[in-house]
Amino acid sequence: MTATTVHIPTIVTDRLILRAPQMTHGDLFADFLKTDRSKFIGGPYNDYRASTRAWGHMVGLWVMRGYSSHVWTLKDDTVIGHGGPWYPATWPEPEFGWTLYDAAHEGKGYAIEAMTTLRDWAWSYIGLTSCVAYIDPDNHASANLAKRLGGALDTDTTERPGGNENADVWRFHSGTAA
Repeated sequence: MTATTVHIPTIVTDRLILRAPQMTHGDLFADFLKTDRSKFIGGPYNDYRASTRAWGHMVGLWVMRGYSSHVWTLKDDTVIGHGGPWYPATWPEPEFGWTLYDAAHEGKGYAIEAMTTLRDWAWSYIGLTSCVAYIDPDNHASANLAKRLGGALDTDTTERPGGNENADVWRFHSGTAA
């Protein structure tokens, strides 16, 4: 019998550790999904089974694609969110996605620090050359982050998976860092 081990790199930034998802992180994600903060990713909802499936889907993409979201922690191991490049089987192309679990972590530059690092990692190590972000027009914080990451509105893309047919499509290309 041959076993395969997936290597998920730990990436350290000035203030964060971008790490492999763990089982205990799934419970934190489930707690986040119960809050109004999750409204731009299909929440809020209290269905633990559904949140566990969503978490497992994200984590499973590491095996299926060789990349997916990292969990973001402060240097003291406090989990603050997750994000990075991911590519669900039903998506037409890779997406940069991100979320902070608690409003207390907003406005501190954590999301731009994590996503700048993960964007550059996606270009350099995964070899992606283009990604999108599907962002609800009312999610101004994510739109601002997309712009700061070097994204531009893509009015030519018509497919918007994930149940948000009104989402704005932000396009990122390697070599167009902000």
